[in-house]
Amino acid sequence: MTLFETRELTKRFGGLTAVDEASVRVESGELVGLVGPNGAGKTTLFDCVTGFLEPTAGEVVFDGVDVTGDAPEAVAREGLVRTFQHSRPLGTLTVRENVMAAARGHPGESAVGALAQGESVRDRERVVRERADRLLERFDLDGLADAYAGRLSGGERKLLEIARSLMLDPELLMLDEPYAGISGETVAEVSAYIRELNDEGTTFVVIEHGLESLVELVDRLIVLNEGAVLADGPAEEVVRDERVVNVYTGQPIET
Repeated sequence: MTLFETRELTKRFGGLTAVDEASVRVESGELVGLVGPNGAGKTTLFDCVTGFLEPTAGEVVFDGVDVTGDAPEAVAREGLVRTFQHSRPLGTLTVRENVMAAARGHPGESAVGALAQGESVRDRERVVRERADRLLERFDLDGLADAYAGRLSGGERKLLEIARSLMLDPELLMLDEPYAGISGETVAEVSAYIRELNDEGTTFVVIEHGLESLVELVDRLIVLNEGAVLADGPAEEVVRDERVVNVYTGQPIET
């Protein structure tokens, strides 16, 4: 079943076309990589899909619903959630509070909810806290639950961002360069979590600049170049596509 697709999605900034009639489709349960050289339009595509930018033309359809141009919070409520290349923890909140803040209908979202502190509010707060703690334990961040998020390492911030995203119960999680700025050991750790979540039913689209880092992770690769889809298919085939090889290094990529 098709969970997500873009139809000739285009984004122009004046005379620059950052995304050029890009049509991609993701089936429910897939683990898809989105790659391309610097300036290929990967993050701009994510921004148009998730409501951070208004597309110039084209459509974004998620779970059968046209979400083109919807606000980021509306897209997230539909179940399409994204992370960012540069992790954005709320540095003056604890790690636990960062995760709790992402929950739908969190009492702290409104002044009335924050001040009422009635029994229903306290019950909701307890449920949210318990779920946040389970996620922190899953990502081995429970020992840092009471630490300020601004003090986390790069790898810990990546894991926190994924944990925070899961509070929204996403059907599709779009990760923007989850390996950026982290060590090889942490890359393997993050990859293991992604595979595990995918096995449990979460659909993923993962942006990375380099092909090699995604070949072993994903089943399918979509390659963007100059804003357009250059190749789309099984990872082991795409990395040997002559057009893809030419865009990258000019020589075959080992798999």
